[in-house]
Amino acid sequence: MLARLANLRCIKTAVVILVVSMLVALSASSVTSLGQERRQDVQIGGVQFTPPPSFKVEHSHDTRVAFMRHSTSPIGLFVATPNGPVDDQYIIYLSNHLAVDLLHGDDGFSWKVSAHQLANKVSTHQTGSGITKGLNAKTFIQADYIILKLKGHEIVVGLIATFGDEREARFLFEVEGREYSITGWQSLFQLLPSVSEKK
Repeated sequence: MLARLANLRCIKTAVVILVVSMLVALSASSVTSLGQERRQDVQIGGVQFTPPPSFKVEHSHDTRVAFMRHSTSPIGLFVATPNGPVDDQYIIYLSNHLAVDLLHGDDGFSWKVSAHQLANKVSTHQTGSGITKGLNAKTFIQADYIILKLKGHEIVVGLIATFGDEREARFLFEVEGREYSITGWQSLFQLLPSVSEKK
């Protein structure tokens, strides 16, 4: 069963990489097509941004984190303005906080952080990126994050989502690679160009 899951993951990864590449190319036109339907900007910690369609900002217990929930899928987007350095300790803190927001209080996650090379930048302001994988007794969760630097300040923007079911959770946590959410990445590409520092 694990070999079959691994083969399916390889096929799915190839398809998703192709689709994500197409989404990167289309992201600029998606943002400009908002036109007169421009949604209201949100401000947090000296940063402003515009939530993508189908995402609504929810109350967060951390005043330096804006969490946005998708209207129909178990996906969240976030913008965080840390006080200190964006290191593994902060990324784990942020991931745990976002998991509680996404899952309405579910916690107890163990976390793995995996930073990525900067070869495939999705923003000219990007200085880093990576994923965190979280596992508790029944749920696998993954956060994809991008670190931006605007006027000397680091901002963390990304998405968080659950994948698989309870039977697959440990496998997804331990296997190399990552899971993909097309809706999540498309929305993240719409969010990123709107992130800017308040004048």
